[in-house]
Amino acid sequence: MRHALLVLLAALLLAACARHAPAPDGSAQAVPPPRPDGRLPRQVHPTRYALDLVVDPAQPHFSGRARIDVTVDEPTSAIVLNARGLTVRAAALIAGGARVPAATSTRLAAGSKKDPEELVLAFDRAIAPGPAQIEIDYDGTFADGLRGLYRVQEDGRWYAFTQFEPTDARRAFPCFDEPGWKTPFTVAIAVPPDMVAVANMPEVRRAQDGARVRFQFAASPPLPTYLVALAVGAFDTRDGLAGKLPIRLIATSGKARLGGGALAAARGQLVELERYFGRPYPYAKLDLLAVPSFGAGAMENAGLITFREERLLLDEHAALAARVGMNGIIAHEIAHQWFGDLVTMAWWNDLWLNEAFASFLADEIVDAWRPATAARLQALAAKSAVMADDALATARRIRQPVRSTSDALEAFDPVTYAKGRAVLAMAEAWLGPDAFRAGLRGYLQRHEWGSATADDLYAALGEASGGRDVAGVMGSFTDQIGVPIVDAKIDCTGQAPAVRLHQQEYRTLERPTGSTALWRIPVCVVTGRQPAGPLARQCTVLTDRDATMALDTSAGCPRFVYANAGETGYYRVRVGAAELAAIGAGITQLPERERFGVVSNAWAAVGSGQLTVTAFLDLLLRLENDRSRLVWTEMLAALYAIDRALITDADRPAFARFVRALCGPTARRLGWRSAETQSDDERFLREEILVALGDLGDDPGTLAEAGRRARGWLAAPSAEGMDLARIAVPLAAKHGDAALFDRLLAVVKQPPTPEIRVLAVNALGSFDDRAMIERTLALVLDGTIKTQDLRYLFPSIGLRPAARDVVHPWIERHFDELARLFPSFIAWRLVRVVPALCDADRVRAAEAFLRPRAAKLEGLEINLRQSVEEGLRCAALAGAARADAARWLRRRL
Repeated sequence: MRHALLVLLAALLLAACARHAPAPDGSAQAVPPPRPDGRLPRQVHPTRYALDLVVDPAQPHFSGRARIDVTVDEPTSAIVLNARGLTVRAAALIAGGARVPAATSTRLAAGSKKDPEELVLAFDRAIAPGPAQIEIDYDGTFADGLRGLYRVQEDGRWYAFTQFEPTDARRAFPCFDEPGWKTPFTVAIAVPPDMVAVANMPEVRRAQDGARVRFQFAASPPLPTYLVALAVGAFDTRDGLAGKLPIRLIATSGKARLGGGALAAARGQLVELERYFGRPYPYAKLDLLAVPSFGAGAMENAGLITFREERLLLDEHAALAARVGMNGIIAHEIAHQWFGDLVTMAWWNDLWLNEAFASFLADEIVDAWRPATAARLQALAAKSAVMADDALATARRIRQPVRSTSDALEAFDPVTYAKGRAVLAMAEAWLGPDAFRAGLRGYLQRHEWGSATADDLYAALGEASGGRDVAGVMGSFTDQIGVPIVDAKIDCTGQAPAVRLHQQEYRTLERPTGSTALWRIPVCVVTGRQPAGPLARQCTVLTDRDATMALDTSAGCPRFVYANAGETGYYRVRVGAAELAAIGAGITQLPERERFGVVSNAWAAVGSGQLTVTAFLDLLLRLENDRSRLVWTEMLAALYAIDRALITDADRPAFARFVRALCGPTARRLGWRSAETQSDDERFLREEILVALGDLGDDPGTLAEAGRRARGWLAAPSAEGMDLARIAVPLAAKHGDAALFDRLLAVVKQPPTPEIRVLAVNALGSFDDRAMIERTLALVLDGTIKTQDLRYLFPSIGLRPAARDVVHPWIERHFDELARLFPSFIAWRLVRVVPALCDADRVRAAEAFLRPRAAKLEGLEINLRQSVEEGLRCAALAGAARADAARWLRRRL
């Protein structure tokens, strides 16, 4: 037996050597090995695709023929492309008038954790350079996990949808599945006679094909594989025009009636986007497709944008937050049609060129179209939140190397979206809106229908701004992790007043000091005799550790400085005890953005040990009558963080009294009255304040009113309205009983609208009662709560103090089962409950359990590393500040 095994091993080694050895004539490598950077070998590149598919969602399988025109760049006897979970029936290469059959095999790509992702076509001769065509007949199984080409059953009908970003086109057809390879696509789809097919381009022909109907679509402009899309089913549509552009709302049967608001938003935003870019929408049509089971929020497929149905389908009773959210996500996805689709990143390390720009432009466009939204202002809250992520040692760079499918999945995180958006906003403020927009227009014109890198963007912005060092400034933020903190001190000892600036890396309590990181920071300071008086603004680019900025002498020596005017910069400002003393009572007279900045940076100073938590709590009391939603959003975010990290069960009643004292005046001013009498900002603030008052403050009056209104809403949802229901229903669940749970469960099973379903799921995750928490978790395992809706439960349910000791053990008991049930883009949410443990020993124990499991799943490892670090950060803060917070609460109240 041992001899036989040795013989077999020798044969396998010889075969492997033969596969990787030069061809007999020395002209071509037989089978190029997987590249360590995750890309395909470069012997050939695609120039055009023709896909002919047979798709019946009622069946478990689909089939297709892929014809891929390629150019062979160097002699080769093997071609490697991507395929995952497909069965090849036949494959051949047509070149020089000859048809060369291919032997096929699959293999793991570099960094693969699960299935083979590379398809090898091996030929019995070397293929000469020049044009050729690959032809592959294949079968596929509809994919699990809401990715690739997958199917959904809705109200007894079957539908098929696609989600290919980042690397799942290979689950639907063999392809060169990389963003830098953009080619035209021609698609035909044969479907059952009671269904229709839609794709990226307009339908040009529909004909009977035996027992099926074959839909032929126009050839597309050059697209990367991840932007190809199709859907099949008995769809309901609303047709319209945006100027001369055909625009449609497509939904599953009977739901298109809810899409009027989405169509109106898309029409209005197209006008603003075309004006901003100075060029028309790039594609022949625009379809907005509402998908009932969808893993992402939306996807920018060229000409066929897919959305979660709850983001798109709203009735006349929809909450303001839902309508504003719909406007924002539509603007984001349509902006992608230029940034991402017309010009695509060359590789996934520059994903931010898509996502950060779409987020930045969505704010710009929504504000131009609906100024009351104040999207650019509210984006500051997201900047503050992502700075906490970016201050982790385990943070990823905006331009992080991507070497595998798992790496590509990990790139879709707040650093890419929110940090990228904030850095772009800083660049716009530094260069000026006109120069910035001119640079973007030049970038699009230079790279239209192709691919580009961040360096290409920097060059265009530098040219448009008269040669400024855009690459140096932007690169210092995109190519390294971390958040700079700027210390500004007034110096009037010389002949003229000045501000002395110092930069270093912001660090939290659990991390050692000693960073040598430097940034090139556009810094704008405001100075004045006092915060309540006139403020002067001056700017510079801080390139060294220290610098001195001379001030205008006409106003004399200022007594106050704040080093991030308008909060346009992506950096922290040191706000310690001395800085708060200098601001004094004048903080209430500072502009809104600066008041927000003081609160945000003061809480960051608590996290770094530069400010006591008691000084921060005193600061909050000085702002109890503030009327800014932005300022309150930051204050409330800090209160929730304090609740998780610093408040023990023994101190929770005292903390609740503090929250009631702090939030009470604003809650009484806004109340539960009709939203029609309030501005958009007041309506948003009312929701945030009342929810905090009931949840953190455990306010009896608020909870009683919430219970009354929740019962009324459950009896007649349209009568109460969704604005008030968003407040009342989760608060009613906080101390709710089994009867309320059952009523919410009934809504989840048969919701009148998608928005109502989401509210009911959120409410099921808001119970404090242990038995109700366990019942909610059971609904995850039995499938009652849709896979896509887990994002509305996790990690939020695990971060609630009343639930965390139930949720984390449940995740450990069922982790292997959950990992089988849910794709990695959802499973990562499970590990994000670890920070709630807020105890070093418990966090390390959770890490020991989760690490070997996360290592086997795509996209989970970085989430686990960051969750562990966040848990240790919480534990360090608790150790440093919990006792002080308890003493302050007991003394104050």
